[in-house]
Amino acid sequence: MLFPEYLGVMEEKINSMLKEEVAKLSIPSNNIKTALTYALQGGKRFRPAIMGFLAKEIDVDEEDFLLLACSLEMIHAYTLVHDDLPAMDNDDIRRGQPSLHKKFNEYTAILTGDALQSEAFYILSSSRLNIPTSLQLQVINIVADSIGSKNLISGQMFDLEFNKTLPANLPNLQTIHLLKTAKFMALPLVIVAMLAYKDSHFIARLQDYGEKLGIMFQIADDLQDTKDKGVNIVNFLGKNATFNLLEELNNTSKQQAINLGLKDMHQVNDFIMGVTNNA
Repeated sequence: MLFPEYLGVMEEKINSMLKEEVAKLSIPSNNIKTALTYALQGGKRFRPAIMGFLAKEIDVDEEDFLLLACSLEMIHAYTLVHDDLPAMDNDDIRRGQPSLHKKFNEYTAILTGDALQSEAFYILSSSRLNIPTSLQLQVINIVADSIGSKNLISGQMFDLEFNKTLPANLPNLQTIHLLKTAKFMALPLVIVAMLAYKDSHFIARLQDYGEKLGIMFQIADDLQDTKDKGVNIVNFLGKNATFNLLEELNNTSKQQAINLGLKDMHQVNDFIMGVTNNA
């Protein structure tokens, strides 16, 4: 199955699982439950898809990563809900629909984001995961590190400070992209490698590959959103140089995948490049 087709399959599967996860939660506040459902709808489920695509290559069973993929999507949704808040990016639209604080209100959005993160870690720490406890603890640790103050949170802080207390230059922009997008994009790949008991050298190289995918993903998004006058790499490099950088990252990361013995992951690269070329 080619990656675009697999992406569609995974989108349907994860959407169904997320609805089931929320439906079975015993939540006293019906408003929070409704908001959780709203926050989790939509999205292409790109991270679960690359997670599953890698799993097929290194012999990890689907049942071993699907719940983990759901937890990562909850975390991703939490970051989007909070990013959209007036105190953050102040966005009114998310995935073609009113952002959560517009659909409901600000305090519901704050609490829903908090709840999404808590429910994600509830899944991560659950006995429902079919993995040894020692490995489960390692997964929890790496997830917390990826989305914590050393990575995603600092990336969001730098984003908000950009062109204010943080100088608006290309190195600072690239730091934001690395911490806010690339690290979290590499996370699902690293988790799958951990499930396959790959050695630390393999995982470190895979992490670098995943981060390059994340930077490519961000650049592709910037190329499609050139009206954004804020944190957008096109505003610093221009469109042609940005395309050249994207192609360079694509070629380098494809070779990394080959060096790791991964025969099909290049399709993920091709998908990102295809989205860019069709923009």
